[in-house]
Amino acid sequence: MLHSDPWVVAFSSGIIQFVVAVCIVIAHRPTFSISYRNYAFLILNSITASTGSIVYMLADQIVGPADSIAIGYSSPLLAIVLGYIFLRERISCFHLPFSMFSLLGVVLVAQPALIFQKQTNVPVHDSPLGYFFAALYAVLMSVTVTVTRQLGKEVHPSLTLMGHMMAQTVISFTAYAILNPWQLPGSIQSVLRLIICSLTFVFAYYFVFRSLLSEDVIVVYIVLTSEILITRIGEFIFLGTSWDLYAVIGSCLVTISCIGIVIVSNGSRSPDPEERETCSTKENDSLIPAGDGQSD
Repeated sequence: MLHSDPWVVAFSSGIIQFVVAVCIVIAHRPTFSISYRNYAFLILNSITASTGSIVYMLADQIVGPADSIAIGYSSPLLAIVLGYIFLRERISCFHLPFSMFSLLGVVLVAQPALIFQKQTNVPVHDSPLGYFFAALYAVLMSVTVTVTRQLGKEVHPSLTLMGHMMAQTVISFTAYAILNPWQLPGSIQSVLRLIICSLTFVFAYYFVFRSLLSEDVIVVYIVLTSEILITRIGEFIFLGTSWDLYAVIGSCLVTISCIGIVIVSNGSRSPDPEERETCSTKENDSLIPAGDGQSD
């Protein structure tokens, strides 16, 4: 936890991330001439993504990171439903098993106090409000990735990212100004940690938005569950935390889910109709003799 007040983290990191997002937009120079429909989707995406980030910070403060992660990563199941209803994405017979495996793996690795009665060094509170925030985060992020996928190639990921960071800054600024006195992180170490985490966060979101241009929602979400596995490995290397049997089994389930869904996705992928038409045209052109069509 970077700071005792999640609003401080949300507002301070939001400013840093918004500046970085603007730099990414300037570097890519995307077109702003998009339809009103996609502008509405872009605003919705910004609100759900920023609100989801904030409520996750609140859940992390109340019930701790383990419970927040375990509940938050139940979103692949909802992503299957939303992707099928709004994006007409095909549901493979492998999607549900891989989603269940990834969720079970996340729970075994995170080992939330809600299920595992174990001591933790992180001060948490068994509060229904914290669990509600974690569940709300899962819903909001499922909606976010579905809307991002809906935006398609008309809206550049840098614009989606900038809208997200702008909304997070405005929402957290308003709430922080109303609920708390102004007190930004004071120590140099807190500021450096905040900057590092903010930069990591903004680029992570940017690459997630880019991946949604070509991959189905469920594929992206299951692959994202590898985050907890990478985090656990980093804790083992740098902090010396131990692994128990549950964590090992959970890590195997997450790994199997990520590799399996990527293999299934690549195996079932077929060219778009326009791409197939282009390939067919090129193939027909290549069959025409070089001399045909030329006048003597």
